[in-house]
Amino acid sequence: MLLSSMSARRREIAIMRAIGASPSFIFLIIQAEAFLISIAGIIIALVAISMGVLFSQTYLAENYGIIINYFSMNSQMLIIVSVFLFSTFLLTMIPAISAYRMALHDSLGMTT
Repeated sequence: MLLSSMSARRREIAIMRAIGASPSFIFLIIQAEAFLISIAGIIIALVAISMGVLFSQTYLAENYGIIINYFSMNSQMLIIVSVFLFSTFLLTMIPAISAYRMALHDSLGMTT
């Protein structure tokens, strides 16, 4: 998804480079965007899990005898979130490096 977004934003990135943004700034912007999207996804997922457990506890206990404790963050969950964020960083390096290396004359000459 980020790669297709990058092709659509190629001209925008070239304009930022033309007005003085360094290649490392472009790299960091792309990394930050992916990081924020990942953080939002993690927060939404954790809220959905918490609400699902909270609302299904009584039903599962009464009808099936399954007791589920309230969801809480533990060390294993923190490791999973950390691995997810690290993999996001690694995978985002592909479009970020391509934007870092992008030539200005190629992108500014494009018509949309």
